[in-house]
Amino acid sequence: VFVVAVSQARAMRSHVMTVRLTQRSVTVMAKKSELKAAKTLGVVVGVFLLCYCPFYCVYLAAQDTSVLTSSPGDILVGLFYFNSCLNPIIYAFFYAWFRKAIKLIMTLQILRPGSREANIM
Repeated sequence: VFVVAVSQARAMRSHVMTVRLTQRSVTVMAKKSELKAAKTLGVVVGVFLLCYCPFYCVYLAAQDTSVLTSSPGDILVGLFYFNSCLNPIIYAFFYAWFRKAIKLIMTLQILRPGSREANIM
């Protein structure tokens, strides 16, 4: 998934630069931020697939939905919802500004006057 996301980011950037610079031949390298965004997207999509695929595989393979009300079904539904908990952790792992924003929220510094001028970038 990451490789596809990086190649798509590079392809879009080269297409835009080709349209802008039709007269000159310029090799364009992907920006570091674009690669980081593609990597983060790849991780988020990978975690999404890891969390959702077991649920849907069992759901589609089952003859009835009573499988999802059993104990293994509860685990699959829990994994289904656990994906929502993992997304903020993934973003916190990859982006310093996200960690700073979460810190401001968790320490209630966001409620102080002038907090909107806080530099989190």
